[in-house]
Amino acid sequence: MASTSALAPATLRRRAVAHLRGADPVLAALIDRVGPCRWVVRDGVEPFAALASSIVYQQISGKAAAAILARVNALDGGGRLRPAHVVAATDEALRACG
Repeated sequence: MASTSALAPATLRRRAVAHLRGADPVLAALIDRVGPCRWVVRDGVEPFAALASSIVYQQISGKAAAAILARVNALDGGGRLRPAHVVAATDEALRACG
């Protein structure tokens, strides 16, 4: 299990930027040109839920995305969307969400 400091937002950002720089020289040059990342994490927003929401909303219309995300959130009783809930859901249950 990772240490708490390894999961701190600043540490995760540094690791993410280092990975991106190492994975793509063009992206590394762009990172150098643009400067430090100013990610802002809003209180109460879970990163996994934000990522899932962004992906769903990019693929389909807003109303359909909202309906699908509401059904996925209901899989665990209406709480926050978490990776463990998605992993625990059956393929059939996820397909039924849309």
